Amino acid sequence: MNIYVNKNGKNLGPYTSDELREELALGKVVARDQACPEGAMHWSTVGSLLGIPYNFSQAVYQPRLCPQCTGELVLQGDAPDKSTGIIVIVLGILLAPVCVGILLIMWGASLTGNRKYWWHCRNCGRTFPA
Repeated sequence: MNIYVNKNGKNLGPYTSDELREELALGKVVARDQACPEGAMHWSTVGSLLGIPYNFSQAVYQPRLCPQCTGELVLQGDAPDKSTGIIVIVLGILLAPVCVGILLIMWGASLTGNRKYWWHCRNCGRTFPA
């Protein structure tokens, strides 16, 4: 996955996840800099893309560690109902002349927006609920 970083108005990259972690360790990039994976439509922060949670008490990003093996945890997400939602939206469009079509479109839109998140350990491969 190629990641682009916006630091002080300058676009940097593309970086792989490992290269971005190295830049972060060297201090060339900070966790609160804006970042966007290639092909994504929205910018996020370097810390959130690399799965480094923000510690508000110390105002720094700290890696989250696995309780089993103390490996680094990465936040992952998926939209399991997205394809079902798209199918329901298409059915709603086809049935739009009937009152049921509008309800199907609204239900399909709510299904496509559902996302589920979990923590994945890079070391042992275990997953934990987010």
